[in-house]
Amino acid sequence: MSTNAADAGGWRRLWWSLAGRIWLTSLALVILMGALGVSIAARLAILERSVNRVLSRNYRSIQAAQGMSAAIEHLRTGDQTRAQARADFDRMLSIERHNLTEPGEGELAARIARQAGAFFAAPDTRGAPLALQQSLAALIALNERAMFSADRHTVAVARSFRIEALTFLLAAALLLAASSYALSRSLVNRPLAELIRTVRMIDSEQSLRAAARPHTVELAELADEFNAMVWRLQTDSARRLAELDRERSKIDAIMESIEDGLIVLDPQRAIVHMNEVAGAILDLPHCAILGTRLQSLGAHGSHAARLVAALDGRGAGDGAPIEFKVFVRGRDHSYLVRELPWTGRAKHNGAAADNAQLLGTVILLQDVTLLRDREKAHSHLIATLSHELKTPLTSLRIAAELLEESIAGGLPPRAREIFATLQEDIARLQTIAGDLLDASRSSAARIGVDRRPILLDEVVSEIARPLAMQAREKRIMLELRGVEHPLPIWGDPIKLPWVITNLVGNALRYTPAGGRITIELAQHDGAVRVVVSDTGCGIDSRALETIFEPYAQGAAMPGQTGAAGLGLYITKEIVQAHNGRIFVSSGVGIGTTFTVEIPLREQALG
Repeated sequence: MSTNAADAGGWRRLWWSLAGRIWLTSLALVILMGALGVSIAARLAILERSVNRVLSRNYRSIQAAQGMSAAIEHLRTGDQTRAQARADFDRMLSIERHNLTEPGEGELAARIARQAGAFFAAPDTRGAPLALQQSLAALIALNERAMFSADRHTVAVARSFRIEALTFLLAAALLLAASSYALSRSLVNRPLAELIRTVRMIDSEQSLRAAARPHTVELAELADEFNAMVWRLQTDSARRLAELDRERSKIDAIMESIEDGLIVLDPQRAIVHMNEVAGAILDLPHCAILGTRLQSLGAHGSHAARLVAALDGRGAGDGAPIEFKVFVRGRDHSYLVRELPWTGRAKHNGAAADNAQLLGTVILLQDVTLLRDREKAHSHLIATLSHELKTPLTSLRIAAELLEESIAGGLPPRAREIFATLQEDIARLQTIAGDLLDASRSSAARIGVDRRPILLDEVVSEIARPLAMQAREKRIMLELRGVEHPLPIWGDPIKLPWVITNLVGNALRYTPAGGRITIELAQHDGAVRVVVSDTGCGIDSRALETIFEPYAQGAAMPGQTGAAGLGLYITKEIVQAHNGRIFVSSGVGIGTTFTVEIPLREQALG
């Protein structure tokens, strides 16, 4: 039972498969062609036998008639005796009687027998037997006509066979063409046309659709594979769309969480995204202006017009940030505008090209209002500090001059040394206060320096003397470690000594009695190093991050008040004005080390 079912399933699959249909059609045509061949061969065999039979008997009859004529002739010419000639004649006559094929041939043979009997019975056989010869000629003519007639019949039959064969072949060809057309149309063209129509309807991932399943096995398998591919593409498309939605939501959340304004432009500089901060800055509904070109944004409000004017006022190809001001939340705000190009790699045939393609532009609106307020406060502080210092410094200078006039020549050498140091410090402080006031009046509010060729080792040695006296009063050991060769630099002879004085002054403030302060000079990689180290209380690591910012203060020693927190800030400004750098290393309980690096004279010239 299972074998019959399997056979039935095999024949069903053979019938519904394209290859099976073609094979069965070809098999039918082969059977028809075989039947035609067998039929033609059988009919040709019959014709051959009939023709051979007729033609051979006629031919033997003609030979017998000619043999009988030859026997008569041999008798007349004396080549044979009467008995011999009679025997040959009778033998040929017997052959003729056994090969009678035509109508009247038997009567003609009987007449020839009678005439021959009369001829051979005559006493004189030398005369020509005209009647007998005419009968033999008639016999030959009769069989020749029969042979010609058989030939014409054969030709007619062959022509009939040829016409029948050509007709059958034409019918077979027409049947083959019709069956091929029907098979190709029903089994190939229609399913493929349907599949092509389905493929053409797919112009995006959203229009993916399954194809109808044809009846033929091969095209059904193709349709199944196509539908499986469509299902995989739909699944993958859904997955990627979900990923894109998640990434878009993530990007939107990031852009909305940024405190600065963000505007995203496409390559045609049309707005494709704007976060709420940018909408608040430009006083625009951030969703309503999507698709608007940036150049046309000025028509939507005064704030947007200021942004467009600021961008238009910048030079072509200038990527430097620009600044504009708008009135937001009850006060003027300053915003720094940066244009950041968004580029990617173009792809051709799936491969990334070398040239970068502009995908859009990101405009960042950074609120620098607080920074500008701090700069203004910084300038105001410097101006106030310098102004407040000028009056007491002037009084100190006048008092020192009056004191010098009143006690001139009446001071011991050590007192005169201290008095001279006092006058130098007052003059240096007055110069610094004047420079601070000038710096506060400029837009940059930077401390200027008057660089001259000096020897740093001599400057440090000169200012170390009064610092050593202060250290002795506090019972702190101050050590100067110099170098054996000069250290030439370009430096300000007023402000650069103040840097060393401020660093050593801080060390004296935070180093307890019995401690040590070291000033070390060294040359390293084309620069001069001044290293001021102490064994004081040290600085916490968190405080080191802001040690050079304005108003930064360290922990004061017991019994001391803290400073204003501007000394190290001004120190860094002076060092940077000399193209140098300053850095610090410290830790709680291990002391502090400040290192100042200033280029040597030949390097500083560059």
